[in-house]
Amino acid sequence: MNVAMLGLFLFCFRRFFLEVSTVEEPENHFNIDEYTDVIMVTKPAIYISVQEICDTHTLLLDHKDEIAPDPNDPLHELLDDLGDAPSVEALLGESSGVNGEEGLTAQSAKTEIYLTLTNKFEVPEDDDSDMRALFVRTKRVIVDVLKVQPGENLTEILETAASDEQEEEHMRLMKLRELSDENKNKSHGNVSRSASSYGDSKYGLLIISCFLLKPSGAKQQKGKEEVYRGDIKYTAQRLYEKGVILEIEGLPPSQFKNVMFEIKSADEVGMFEVSAKFMGVAMEKVELVFQDLLQLQYEGVAVMKMFGRAKINVNLLIFLLNKKFYGK
Repeated sequence: MNVAMLGLFLFCFRRFFLEVSTVEEPENHFNIDEYTDVIMVTKPAIYISVQEICDTHTLLLDHKDEIAPDPNDPLHELLDDLGDAPSVEALLGESSGVNGEEGLTAQSAKTEIYLTLTNKFEVPEDDDSDMRALFVRTKRVIVDVLKVQPGENLTEILETAASDEQEEEHMRLMKLRELSDENKNKSHGNVSRSASSYGDSKYGLLIISCFLLKPSGAKQQKGKEEVYRGDIKYTAQRLYEKGVILEIEGLPPSQFKNVMFEIKSADEVGMFEVSAKFMGVAMEKVELVFQDLLQLQYEGVAVMKMFGRAKINVNLLIFLLNKKFYGK
């Protein structure tokens, strides 16, 4: 009886692991192909901690034969160039944990870094920016042609006249791209302009509503405001642990517990007042505009300075404000 139950248990687990490990190809899931990187205007970027960089490097080295079984795969060349997996101390330039510094090193390992995808094999950039821009645009046009017009080689494709069906397919793809770009523009908006400049524009009202108010489907209690009006307080140590604060110039992380930050919502929607105290003594106050943060995020700016000394992770600060004040 026990053997039968154990057999059923093992069968269920085998089926579970099989279903978990059976996934679609990454190209299908992320809707990418071999040409995507060539025509991409804005390169992908990620936030990754120092510890995650070390762990990822180690995993790639340990399993490179399974990940890239082809010996000519570019991944092998990249890993050979990188060498052995580094330690957190090596990446940060810190000494090994001695004299009570283990805690600081462990905390530093959580520091997030903004990385942009870079092609190691790309043609080096030179001073002739116009020629380079023309080269990129030409590649994009050629890739568009390759998607709809087959041929033995590039010369044959470029010299062969396109059929009516291929022209229609090309126009369809261009239309889809225009719609995709239009949707992105509607989502992000031109947040660098002030709210008043939108006037009665329906898109301006839509953008402000999406960024600053709760979703329309959320039920509100009668008499309560849509946006949380109040203040939140965090020590610099807590914000450092959350990754919002990356560094305070002239102040070691061991002293962060003595710094208190208070973020208070202003009367105008999307405006905040940030004040800092050290050992209970008020230091400085700055005005924070939510739309300015969104503009920095839109432009790919990862880190900003506050009070002239504190380095702030823009993306995580936006996440914190959304969560605490807008319930998103």
